[in-house]
Amino acid sequence: MPVFDSIAERFDRWFDEDGREIFLEEVRCLNSIFPEFTKGIEIGIGSGRFSVEIGIPIGIDPSMELLKMAKNRGIVSICGKGEQLPFKPSSFDLVLLNTTLCFVSNPEKVLNEAKRVLVSDGHVVLGIINRESRVGKEYQKKGETGHSVYSHARLFSEEEAVELLKKTGFTLIDVCRAIKTDDSYTFIALLFRKDEN
Repeated sequence: MPVFDSIAERFDRWFDEDGREIFLEEVRCLNSIFPEFTKGIEIGIGSGRFSVEIGIPIGIDPSMELLKMAKNRGIVSICGKGEQLPFKPSSFDLVLLNTTLCFVSNPEKVLNEAKRVLVSDGHVVLGIINRESRVGKEYQKKGETGHSVYSHARLFSEEEAVELLKKTGFTLIDVCRAIKTDDSYTFIALLFRKDEN
């Protein structure tokens, strides 16, 4: 996404500076539900921060600037979009979509592509910023006023994310909620298994 090309360095620096504790808490949450896997891919890899922490060797992203950073972190980095993955069916046993689904133009198409490239008992791990959380509402408000990043985002609630994954042929297996503010959680990680049908 061109918007991330223009802010790539600032975006990546956030993980070491202001966002360090948030990043580590999100990694902890993801790791708590992660299944065993032998060949995983992250769709929307960004600068590779999460893949490095979790041990996913391959990633795809439309931002060339972020992909350069992911490559420097040792990730096999492929330029492309989740709506049209350049892989054969049943190529992976795990797909990670972490805070990615809110930025794609067609979430259902991305999930169908994820399903296509997964083996029959493969898993999707989905990380979302909860639309109904205080932070989610702040991001939405920023988006409505033309923010350079959040104006491109369509956040999901936990219920909407689960419904969308069920609709595209996945079964919910596990959930982790993290970073509580007020009476809601900002970050939600969900583990799904590909349905046999």
